[in-house]
Amino acid sequence: MPRFSIGRRLSRRWTLLVAVVVVALASFAVYRLHGIFVSQDVTSTPSGSENDIVPFNPKYVFMEVFGPPGTVATITYLDVNAQPQRVDAATLPWAYDTTTTQPASSSMSPPRATATRSAVESRLTTRSRTRDR
Repeated sequence: MPRFSIGRRLSRRWTLLVAVVVVALASFAVYRLHGIFVSQDVTSTPSGSENDIVPFNPKYVFMEVFGPPGTVATITYLDVNAQPQRVDAATLPWAYDTTTTQPASSSMSPPRATATRSAVESRLTTRSRTRDR
């Protein structure tokens, strides 16, 4: 009858045994930490309140393009939704005024305008901060 030795089998498979013990201890630690730091209470917001958006920091945006009165220009600009807009054959002076709470308006650039035979300038003002082009 062959001898069965626990010591010899453990000496061959000790790394597997250590890995199983480490995984078990780590799983138990994560379980305990979830019990301490994660709330088990499931709360819900009252219906309809998630749709109520309260303007918290409105941005006032004023764009203007100016040049000799009566000059016709093509104007391109980004609106408050950061979508490109184009105005063809606009007579100067031209202005665009709006208020928004969207974050895209913080990176707005002054409008671009091109006119034939006339020099035009553009200006973007947000909360008394002016950017000229």
